[in-house]
Amino acid sequence: MAASGTGTTDGIRTSNQQNPGQKSNGLRIVKAEELAGIQIQTLKLQGVWGKWLGQPATNFYLLLSGSPGGGKSTLLLQFAHYLANDLKKRVLFVSKEEFGSATLAEKVQRLKIKNVHFTNTITPDALLQGDYDVVFIDSITDLRFTVHDYKRLRELNPDVAFLLIAQQTKGGKFKGNNEWPHETEIVAEVADGEACCTKNRYSLNKQPILIPGYVQ
Repeated sequence: MAASGTGTTDGIRTSNQQNPGQKSNGLRIVKAEELAGIQIQTLKLQGVWGKWLGQPATNFYLLLSGSPGGGKSTLLLQFAHYLANDLKKRVLFVSKEEFGSATLAEKVQRLKIKNVHFTNTITPDALLQGDYDVVFIDSITDLRFTVHDYKRLRELNPDVAFLLIAQQTKGGKFKGNNEWPHETEIVAEVADGEACCTKNRYSLNKQPILIPGYVQ
């Protein structure tokens, strides 16, 4: 039980006492020392995955875009396999366009993907927490997901990591609302078998990596 005068919100101890001459107005107030002491659980990625993404939180958000055939699905299928087998995460891969197709079956067989669950759709009201740790959505473009839909899904599943795929136009521009990059912690692009981050709160590395198993 918290001591008198303090409370706990989302694992952070906050002061219920107002500072002299100030009104709390319902705001969460955290001391710098408490903020500095917060322990964030990370995925502890190794090898090419750690080089690409650094050490993101277990419930991180990533947006990946690229032109058709650039290697988006190949990259994320292998990352899904790594998370499921090396890190023992419960992984769901939503594949709107390729689910049940010969192309997806070929990729799964060729890349030797195991212990990953697949489905063809997802709704903004899906309750995934408790069943899955990481959810891949391929793609928000095909599913016609809006930013509002994504926020709703994230709100209902705060402990789940979401990795979103978005398609690009022929001119190389991102398809969709410009708010998307601001709603994710990592923004990455793929092209011709390479992947690089253009925004990453967990790493300063902007150098591209070669996509393992990429076939043009």
